[in-house]
Amino acid sequence: MRCSSGFWSSCSPAAAARELSRRRRRRSSGSLPSTTTTTTAGPAGNAKAGAALFKAKGCDGCHTFAPAGSNATTGPDLDKLAQLAQKANRGSEEAFTHESIANPSAFVESGYQNIMPNFGQLLSQQQIADLVAYLTQG
Repeated sequence: MRCSSGFWSSCSPAAAARELSRRRRRRSSGSLPSTTTTTTAGPAGNAKAGAALFKAKGCDGCHTFAPAGSNATTGPDLDKLAQLAQKANRGSEEAFTHESIANPSAFVESGYQNIMPNFGQLLSQQQIADLVAYLTQG
């Protein structure tokens, strides 16, 4: 199983290392893709830890998200995360979710204000990965 090209935190560290090695071999063999993206493998997310963080950080006070039992409307409806990611055209649902947490001003859904805290400066990479796992677990 290959890691997605734009978002390696969905991969285990071993899978990410194998994918990086495969890409390096391909690059050295002369079949370099027309565009390259350099990323680092992030930590694997834990949806259960993400659920606890969602409540602890007050996400349920601004967002609707059925698994959390929240129905706030200050921020976008996270039950529609897949559609929001597709509309934003900013990569996979996981990549879009990660970016939206780590750098919320990168894309602001129409009809909403740019008021979400910059959790990229407030949370660890592991905590962000945990939230991504929770929000995208399907």
